[in-house]
Amino acid sequence: MGLIENLTQSLGADNVLTSEADRLFYGHDVFRAGELPAAVVRPGSVKELQAIVRAAYESGTPLVTRGGGASYTDAFAQRRAEGITIDSSRLKRSRSTRRGRP
Repeated sequence: MGLIENLTQSLGADNVLTSEADRLFYGHDVFRAGELPAAVVRPGSVKELQAIVRAAYESGTPLVTRGGGASYTDAFAQRRAEGITIDSSRLKRSRSTRRGRP
């Protein structure tokens, strides 16, 4: 089973976007279009995010993370067409790792 099929099985088809329209939308920032990602994945938990990173690492697939989608620095534009973009919009909250914070 390939990486995208594996991620689709783990996250559900609604959270692994592969249509050209979705890949075009997620493949650029405000000023620059990068390579189209092979897929856009939308984890909903830290466990799902860890599974995505692990699977990408094991297959040698590059990852790019996307937050709000308004970068002026091309920070989340793909450099290679076979990359995976992680859309973090489903992640509800993150914990601070700073001392004294929960």
